[in-house]
Amino acid sequence: MLAYAVNKLFLPGKSETFFVIMDLANFYLTSVPFSHLRQILGAILTNFRGRGFKVCVLNAHWAIRAGWHFIRTWVDDFTA
Repeated sequence: MLAYAVNKLFLPGKSETFFVIMDLANFYLTSVPFSHLRQILGAILTNFRGRGFKVCVLNAHWAIRAGWHFIRTWVDDFTA
């Protein structure tokens, strides 16, 4: 499906990127589908390197937000 979007919907000669929005509303920490999220993001990073622009996670569980704030201290500002 992503290959179809890249081949048919993107404009030739333009540098278009993916802005991924994940809404984790109504997911508890134990029910967040981490394996599926990892597969989707992995497919974008592997098959369309350089097109992944931003990932925005909405309504994340407080433990996920706390973990991100902890990890963010070691991540480069541009990457964060």
